[in-house]
Formats: sequence, structure tokens, C-alpha cells
Amino acid sequence: MTSLRSFVLMVAALAVMPADHARAQGSYPTRPISIVVPVPPGGAADFIARTIGAKLHDVLGQPVVIVNRGGAGGTIASASVAKAEPDGYTLLLNSITTHGIGPHLYANLTYDSVRDFAPVGLVAKLPLIMMVNASVPAKSVAEVIALAKASPGALSFASSGNGGAPHLAGELFKRVTGTDLLHVPYRGSGPAVVDLVAGRITMMFDAAPSLLPFVTADKLRPLAAASAERNRLMPDLREPRLGEHTDEVLGALKRGASDAA
Repeated sequence: MTSLRSFVLMVAALAVMPADHARAQGSYPTRPISIVVPVPPGGAADFIARTIGAKLHDVLGQPVVIVNRGGAGGTIASASVAKAEPDGYTLLLNSITTHGIGPHLYANLTYDSVRDFAPVGLVAKLPLIMMVNASVPAKSVAEVIALAKASPGALSFASSGNGGAPHLAGELFKRVTGTDLLHVPYRGSGPAVVDLVAGRITMMFDAAPSLLPFVTADKLRPLAAASAERNRLMPDLREPRLGEHTDEVLGALKRGASDAA
């Protein structure tokens, strides 16, 4: 299973269009293509989908429509694509949440993450970054731990939804550091970041695309990159320095979601 230190986004179609079907229709594509995104506008996946859509339009010469369908860890979007006509015109920007974690977290899913989809290609790996609201007095991860232990349950962390990489990273952080943080799930990174910037939430693990504009505006403070390498968008961030917990937390993040279960 993919590591908790990053999202992995892939484009998947309901099915590969058969060659004889493609010949019958002429050269593919002959009409607009839809990319279903399992989060609301404003999140990292949404930014990436729109970038990909623009490039596909340039290459294929057909409009590419971005359809945001958030909720239930992306399983609502996945279910809708699984029911679509298998003609190659409905694509899904799926992730570890929709196709890796979701089948183990949500009961009675109406789709099979392997059987009902055909992978098209790997799109991006998005390393997680630990971020706090700029008004939080903590200037390091160790200081966040100290604040949390001084007031158990008083600090909160946001996520893009139950079962996603940001949620599991936060729960793993709590477990390894022995802290009590309140988890507040949202329907995607976009609305979660809005509340983080407003100060209604203390911290969040998320990818850089949805966070960087607010870091530049000094509304959010990045503390650590949960990745083996420096984040190219935030090169000054080092790996988490957690005092006595450094090796344990970093090692757990690198081992991945299977170790957090």
C-alpha cells in the first residue's frame, strides 16, 4: 500500500475502449471528455485535474470537463464513474483513498476498485506537509506536541475526509506522540484549508498545492515535510524534528498506511 507520506493520484477510466468500438466511432475522441474529481474545488486534486484537463484539451482537441463530486472519501465519485458508459469518455482522478483505503473502510460499496476500472496512468505524488495556523504559538513540531500534552483535546486537526491520507497521518501522529487531538473531517481539502486559515482548526497534514498560497501570505506556518526528500515547493522544510519521537514518527510515516492499521 502507498505510504502515508503522500497522496498518489491516478487517472482511471471505467474501461479501456475496445478497438472495434473505437474504429466504429472514428478517431478517439470525437466529443467532450469528463474527469470526475472526488473532492470539491480548491483542493490539491482539483488543481491537478484542471491542469491535466487543459493539457488534454490542447493535445486531443476536445473539451475536457472537470466534475467535482466530493463526499465519503471519494467513494461517491468512484461509484458514479463505475456506473458510467465504458466508452473512455468518463475518467476518474482516483487516489489511495478511493481505491486503496475506501474498500476497507466503507461497507457495501457499489463498485470493485480493481474489476470496475482500468488504470490509464500515474499523475502525481503529493508529499504531505504538517501545517498550523499562523496564530498558533508553536514554531516547531516539538512545540505542537508540548501544546497538545498541556491541553489534551484542545488542539484540532483537519482532514479532507475520513480515511484519507491526511486523516491517517494525523491519527498516526497522535498515536506515536501520545497526544489527544480532535479530528475534524471535511468533504475535501478546499473547505478544510478555509477553516485552517480562519483559525477554526489548529493544524493539518496536506499537500502543498492547496496550502502554498496561504503560506506565502503568512496565514499558515509549515512545520515539517513528511517525506524522505526535501519538498521542492518548500525546500527550507526539513524532516520532522520531534525530540524523543523523531525516529519513531518519521519511520511510521515512511512505512505507510498498512503499519497504521
